[in-house]
Amino acid sequence: MRPVCDHAVVRAATLGALGLVLALVGCGCGASTSDPPGSATPAGRATTPAPRATSPSQRTTTSEVALAAPRVVADVAAGCRHACARTADGGVACWGDNQFAQLGRGSAGGRHTAARVSGLSGVVEVAATCFSTCVRLEDGTVRCWGHNASGEAGDGSEVVRPSPVVATGLSDVVMIDGGDEAICAVTRAGRVYCQGRATSNAPRTSLGTAVTGIDDATQVAVGEGNVCALRRGGTIVCWGSDADSGELGDGATEPRTAPTAVVDVAHASEVSISGAGGCARVARGELRCWGFASTGREPGCASRMIDGPSGVIQEYCPRPVRLEGVVGARQVALGTGVQAAVLEEGRVLTWNAYDARPPTPAGGVEDALLLAAGSNFVCVRRRSGAVACWGSNESGQLGDGTTQPRQDARDVVIP
Repeated sequence: MRPVCDHAVVRAATLGALGLVLALVGCGCGASTSDPPGSATPAGRATTPAPRATSPSQRTTTSEVALAAPRVVADVAAGCRHACARTADGGVACWGDNQFAQLGRGSAGGRHTAARVSGLSGVVEVAATCFSTCVRLEDGTVRCWGHNASGEAGDGSEVVRPSPVVATGLSDVVMIDGGDEAICAVTRAGRVYCQGRATSNAPRTSLGTAVTGIDDATQVAVGEGNVCALRRGGTIVCWGSDADSGELGDGATEPRTAPTAVVDVAHASEVSISGAGGCARVARGELRCWGFASTGREPGCASRMIDGPSGVIQEYCPRPVRLEGVVGARQVALGTGVQAAVLEEGRVLTWNAYDARPPTPAGGVEDALLLAAGSNFVCVRRRSGAVACWGSNESGQLGDGTTQPRQDARDVVIP
């Protein structure tokens, strides 16, 4: 998952605050998806002088106003019930569940609003597992914190890490992604390394371990017991568990210990997976999905009964099929219980294979650039540099200060 979840500039409560945010964005504070990692320009300073105060205790300086303004976000990641945002100044803020210290604030409880992770700078990418978080720094090294029972922090231990530690087995990294209990990375040489329990049919490792047979990867995607890599040229290979539902996209329903080609997909530009299956973004922004990641309504899919004779019938696709109703996608993100794609014009479509409904637009989002999907919730980075989330919220993972679920996107204030 990328899950895929993180940063947000919230709608200001007053016209003055909104004016400041617009001034910051207009001064080039934000980073676009076309910028290379870490190339965001520094946050600007508002030039409008503060109103004259009537007494020293009431006086507000321009610098104090700037500090109070929400930060511009460059990237967002989502875990099972927490989310984190990478800000344009190279920092990170997190919110939501903190059962395993995945917010990077020690053993303190969860947060319904975002809080900065101390001790981090030069961050160019953020990724989340179910209960931990990792970041990639400008120098190609990785720092992780949170749940570590499977060694996903990558420091050689299997104990909870309440603050960032160095993933000692990873270096020269250009991309990271998190899944259920693992982090995988792509190096500059095109190799894939994983730490934690990346697949259910492989032993866990507390240090980054190379995946054999891959030396040309451009992206890695981690799910729940399965991993996929996008190779130069646009082909995709996957390995790990299958659960008899075609989650590996090779046309079969068997687990694989070695990378195996996804069939019927060529010239892909992105892959995203979860425990349900995967989707590849191909030409014209169309999606080819397999396992339970499609809606199950497409030709070539099969049915199976789950949860016993009285359970429900689910549709799955062992081979990739075209996801109906999605064209012009710029990114796809698969979470647990929710799949989402952001379109070029900024709208977000969501779907769930378990109810077989076609992708539908998300409310309150017309300006998304990036997105991340967690466990039944989604967060997006808006064009303004703000972050907004919607969906389940039992642990405050929407970052709006409540635990109320939301059908429409709510902005998150990033300190």
